Amino acid sequence: MSATTLVRPALVDPSLAITVNVVVSLHGDLDRSVEDDVTGRIALAMHAADFIQVDAREVAFIDAAGIRTLLLSKQNALDHGVTSTMQFSRPGPVERLLQLLGLVTWFD
Repeated sequence: MSATTLVRPALVDPSLAITVNVVVSLHGDLDRSVEDDVTGRIALAMHAADFIQVDAREVAFIDAAGIRTLLLSKQNALDHGVTSTMQFSRPGPVERLLQLLGLVTWFD
């Protein structure tokens, strides 16, 4: 991850509203090896976004660290007033683990 920081510009004209929507696409394994990178990138995008959609439909494997990444990202969005949603394959590995943990509806 680069050291680039996104900063929202100050709104010059109060009659002009700009909404920034970000899609974060995840694929492959969502585990400890990518946890910090994914969490950091989603947090970085959150500084510039009003809405974040996490697309996890292409995640092939997810473990506890991957769930932690998704939970931290969701909580970070809530803390910063950013609307966030998540898409995942039904049925699929993300859905199966979220069901086991009773978290499916928390990400809807």
